Amino acid sequence: MRRKLWPDAAVVGAVGAFALSLYILTLPPSLTWAYGGADGGELATAVYTLGVAHPPGYPTYVLLGKGASLLLPFGDQAHRLALFSAIAGAATAGLFSLVTLHLLRRLRPEENEAVHIGGAVLAGTGLAASPLFWSQAIIVEVYALHALFVSLVLAGLARWRWLRSRGRRAGPTLVGVAFLVGVGAGNHLTLLFLLPALVPLLAGQVRRQELLWALVALAGGLSIYLALPVLALRDPSIAWGDPRTFRDWLWVVTGRLYQDRLFGLEPQELPGRLGALLALAARQLGGAGWVVALVGVVGLWGLDRRLALSTMLLAALFTVYAVWYDSADSYVYLLPLLMAAALWLGVGAIALAREAASLTPRFPGVGKKGVLLLLLLLPFLSVAWNYRSVDLLGDRTVQEYIAQAVSGIELDAVIVADTDPHVFSLWYWRYVQEPESTVDVVAEGLLEYPWYQRQLLRRSPGLLPAGALSGGAGLIGLLDVNVGKRPVYLTDPDLSVAERYRLDLVPGTLRYRVILREG
Repeated sequence: MRRKLWPDAAVVGAVGAFALSLYILTLPPSLTWAYGGADGGELATAVYTLGVAHPPGYPTYVLLGKGASLLLPFGDQAHRLALFSAIAGAATAGLFSLVTLHLLRRLRPEENEAVHIGGAVLAGTGLAASPLFWSQAIIVEVYALHALFVSLVLAGLARWRWLRSRGRRAGPTLVGVAFLVGVGAGNHLTLLFLLPALVPLLAGQVRRQELLWALVALAGGLSIYLALPVLALRDPSIAWGDPRTFRDWLWVVTGRLYQDRLFGLEPQELPGRLGALLALAARQLGGAGWVVALVGVVGLWGLDRRLALSTMLLAALFTVYAVWYDSADSYVYLLPLLMAAALWLGVGAIALAREAASLTPRFPGVGKKGVLLLLLLLPFLSVAWNYRSVDLLGDRTVQEYIAQAVSGIELDAVIVADTDPHVFSLWYWRYVQEPESTVDVVAEGLLEYPWYQRQLLRRSPGLLPAGALSGGAGLIGLLDVNVGKRPVYLTDPDLSVAERYRLDLVPGTLRYRVILREG
């Protein structure tokens, strides 16, 4: 057992170092809007202020992100959280290679250790260098941490199966896995899709008492969502839904704001979405990589049907969700598909290496290792091909937007912003970069919600009209109260104000001054 600790550590260390180096070299200096990163400003602000992010609140990310941002002494808040993503992504790749290594040892015990290591390294580096995974590991988002929880759960299940196969006590491991699923769902609720995907692995293998304890542990992990009311009671700058009551907490946790997007894609849009996602998926491993992965899933079916079925279910569930979820960035939900494909990649590599050995009977070892070495080039080819398109090292788009949007802003100004990139970036400026500022940054799209009106009234009592909570708020109501008393700006022109107000673009900025029309 001791002799196998060294190759295990070497594989994890090498794959993790490869991934982390790649991510650090392409990490943006601060916020970015690239790769669906528009939510980064809001997430970074929620972490900084220990607030409640957009539904379902993301308590696990907020709490772990806060710890990471305090421990990492590099750059501003956004850069630290991007580095947190990079570390989570690198840890995912390293851990995933370890899971694959142990799986290959079990499935192909007759192979020597070098072959097992080759397949495991290919799985880990192939995942790390896929453009989608890479892009999410360098921005302020929840998906790198989501992938880490998926890997932790898979590692726990691998341990559970190993213990069961040797007749040892495996119940506590299953309980730990269930707890991880619950806590991980506090980072992203789609982790719960793992549960139906795991049915083939668990069916007939778990005693009723173990299952009951696992369900208790799952509920215990999900209790991380009880942190949301505690955070909201502090009245932080970002507190979506203001979940101090059970009704408001339920509104946040169930993501009611976005429920119409779930399977909300119009049927006529389906072919275009499906084609785009298939093209994106093909780019991740390349043609050669997907061929190897398909060989792997066929081989896995013959070696471990339960595991093959679970990985296929995992890939299918997240793919269906990505296709049908009505959002421009739904492609990020393909990450678990990539993780399943990376596992198939490792299995397929050994299958092809064995075939090469059979075709070169005089020098089987040469043929086998030659194929593995060729396949190990695939992740490096992916890096070479995608580096320039993924690299965000010089991306200062958001910083430049913020600088222009607030250039010369008055101390008592009101900025009304629309669209997520603008709102969240200005929230980051106001509450993270300039926490002592007296400028009010208002999200136009949230003015219809009583919880948001209450928050604005607590922070700036005169900002909204009298009776705002009885339906008197809205953009026009806010402008009627403030224009002529305070400088009021819009970041995005709104035609609804044209009859009563004039919008003048302030020279050298990206904001429009709201001026009352004469007569």
